[in-house]
Amino acid sequence: MKLASRKKNYSKSEKSLESNRQDLSNWKILLVDDDPDIIQVTKLSLRNFVFSGLSLTILEANSAAEAKLIIHEHDDIAVLIVDVVMETDNAGLHLVEYIRDSMFNRISRIIISTGQPGLAPERYVIDNYDIDNYLTKTELTSQNLYAKLRLAIKGYRDLMLLQKNRNGLRRILSQVPKIDHVARQSESLFFKAVLEQVCYFCSPDSSVSSINAMIASVNGDHAKIEYAKGSFLTVDQESANVISLLRKYQNKKYQDALLTDLHNQKTLIPLTINGKIAAFVYIEQKIAVTHAEQSLLEVFLKQCSSILENTRLYNNLDKAYQKSINTLAEIAEFKDKDTAEHINRIAGYTENIAIEMGQPAELALQWGQAARLHDVGKMGIPDKILLKPGKLTDDEFSIMRQHTVIGAAILGNMHAMELAQDIALSHHEHWDGSGYPEGRIADQTSLPARIVGISDVFDALINIRCYKSAWTIDEAITYIKDKSGTQFDPKITEAFLKLYDQGVIEKLILESKA
Repeated sequence: MKLASRKKNYSKSEKSLESNRQDLSNWKILLVDDDPDIIQVTKLSLRNFVFSGLSLTILEANSAAEAKLIIHEHDDIAVLIVDVVMETDNAGLHLVEYIRDSMFNRISRIIISTGQPGLAPERYVIDNYDIDNYLTKTELTSQNLYAKLRLAIKGYRDLMLLQKNRNGLRRILSQVPKIDHVARQSESLFFKAVLEQVCYFCSPDSSVSSINAMIASVNGDHAKIEYAKGSFLTVDQESANVISLLRKYQNKKYQDALLTDLHNQKTLIPLTINGKIAAFVYIEQKIAVTHAEQSLLEVFLKQCSSILENTRLYNNLDKAYQKSINTLAEIAEFKDKDTAEHINRIAGYTENIAIEMGQPAELALQWGQAARLHDVGKMGIPDKILLKPGKLTDDEFSIMRQHTVIGAAILGNMHAMELAQDIALSHHEHWDGSGYPEGRIADQTSLPARIVGISDVFDALINIRCYKSAWTIDEAITYIKDKSGTQFDPKITEAFLKLYDQGVIEKLILESKA
């Protein structure tokens, strides 16, 4: 029970620290002394105290027990001035231990005050207790108290900033991979995620201040608001004021810097790629961004700039890959019109079978796209063989078989075509090793190639070819079942038949003919 209580108190303290409480109107001070006169004298001495623009809110406790109750009610006490001798001769020291060891509060600063230094010698107390200063009541002058309290509050403020910065770094480390994942889905989601994280970082407690913010993409002399919060929600998405805002400060402050604090509560944060601005975040809030926060935002936005650059490179490569596939597929379609609808159906069969077998949707899509090039090697087969009506001779069939090797050779000379090359070479291999061109057995052939193998045979059976009439779907399904374990991988056969029973296969067939 005691341990659970400690964890609860620690969690509460951490939550308070993360908020940084920048909206405080005063520093909270707790005076703990069983002598009301001492408390009144101390309050009088501190009546005009101001640090960093904030005055004091003074709380009072006449015993260590009462102090504990107040501490649990106020988790943002900056400094405690604690008398040693109260209920017992060392009640104040036990209170210090409770604060540090039971409440896990390492942030609040503690000054020990005693009128009986013989019971709590200064050196002993400093060496054995986690306190910040020691003050005898004979030294309780306004000047002495001011100096010690100012030093304590400064330490409290600095520790809170360190804690916030540590939490900020922790958040950066946790959020950057998530933003990278989101960026792979779309740039619009990326921009939204970046702005949300920047706003959270600047104001983790939503009640602290109202933030007006936007993130805009930049393309030459044009800027477009991708996501906005607060008053910027009403700004026209492609307003000329967006790019003029960027240009207003471009030559002043951030030519070589990633982040620039424009003035007071306004901050502009560029995201750069190869030295050029690709986007920028603009924030207006009630509380100015500190230098420490600027440094963390700089780290975060540099990571986001890299993510944006890598994502665009990836998308460009993917577009080039898709263009290559489409170009080759169009060439194949031009030579054999039957191939046009066939390759699209093979892509559909392959993608759905892969998903049915537990593959991720993104990977299944890649397999389906690569499957479109399974017969690209037929471009190297003479038309008199490729388009011959009727059965091929043994010699002609030997030449026809070469389309697998030809396809692999064509694709082997192209960037990022390894998967398509493998499928082109191996989609006619059989589970029992009786296929071609290499006679591979079982899983010596890759899973994508084995999936394309069953898809290719099924589609060829149910469609008219120059050398055969079309089979019924039931006849083709019977053939697939009969060849499971010999021509086809049994597990792939099972997945294919499940899709057939669900109506997925027939739906793909109908869609291709629509």
